[in-house]
Amino acid sequence: MLHLLAADGLGGTEVQVSTQAIEMLGRRVEQHVALLARPGPVFARLSRAGVPVGALGGSFGVGGQVLRLARMLRSRRIDIVEAYGFRALMVARAAALLGRRPRLIAGVRGLNLTDAEDLSGRKVRIVAAAERQLSRTVRVYDVNSSGARTFLLGAGINPSKILLIPSATRLREPGPDAPDPGPLRLICIAGFRPIKRHITLVHAIERLVREGRDVLCTLVGAGATLQSTRDEVGRLGLAERVEFTGAVTPEDVDQYLQNADVFVLCSRSEGSPGSVLEAMSAGLPVVGTDVPGINDVVIDGETGLLVPVDNAEALADALASLAGDRGRCRRLGAAGRRRVSECHSWERVTALKEALYLSVAGVV
Repeated sequence: MLHLLAADGLGGTEVQVSTQAIEMLGRRVEQHVALLARPGPVFARLSRAGVPVGALGGSFGVGGQVLRLARMLRSRRIDIVEAYGFRALMVARAAALLGRRPRLIAGVRGLNLTDAEDLSGRKVRIVAAAERQLSRTVRVYDVNSSGARTFLLGAGINPSKILLIPSATRLREPGPDAPDPGPLRLICIAGFRPIKRHITLVHAIERLVREGRDVLCTLVGAGATLQSTRDEVGRLGLAERVEFTGAVTPEDVDQYLQNADVFVLCSRSEGSPGSVLEAMSAGLPVVGTDVPGINDVVIDGETGLLVPVDNAEALADALASLAGDRGRCRRLGAAGRRRVSECHSWERVTALKEALYLSVAGVV
């Protein structure tokens, strides 16, 4: 089978799919990956691991991508294509008409088939209507969150075609316990986009500091709202409390998680955030917004705390409760790590993926 990705970057979908392909090396379903882009970090990572990978970016735009993919389907004798996102799906549909006509799986890793943040916006409505008409060409919609399933049902996709398989991560070694008492060390790993609502976290930190709480925060990531967030941190006098790292590699993430006490994610909506699973796997409690995707994996009061969207006061209250009870912090983190081990391990998820692919291929 072949995974078709639209981009070659270190986004959540690219990291998750490339890791799956590596984890499934040597299993019954042979994994291939193609990218609608020129070679980048994902291409290099897969090549080093021995996964067959091709880059389809080049001349003649989308038409060139379709022709190059069709040749790949024939030369590699691909039986199944899983395409991630609407653009990759459309290229796969067109190439299948010229190639071996492989069975098609739609991989949905966000809340919808596009990168749009406004679920009621024109782009999302147009794509949903188009996908409803074209859904007969798809064998299975492979989703990783309840929010994505709800979106597809609302778009009119046959529920029998939708299968929810959760995201996975590897277990990480928990970091050393911080001195108690000591600063509460927060970390947020997320791209700087309006939907991630970093500003809510900054305002919660401002209240905690104003109340005399010893708190430090590391914001990992880059993006459109990075500068405005920096400006707000400066305006509130929090420059010594909030650190900005910029974009980091997946390998660097482990070190940042080991040096934190609590993971925070304030998103307005989510698909299935891999950063939350990474934090839980490292034994960190998660304080997140009560939205699908986050509340799929964080059990309020058991593996972390859930708060309303855009409510800096509620977020500050949740963080203050953990700052005042480090034992609870550790208990929540340990429970989250157990949940990852039981529900989100690569061993479990790759077995579910293999069963899906064999079923689609008609292999018993």
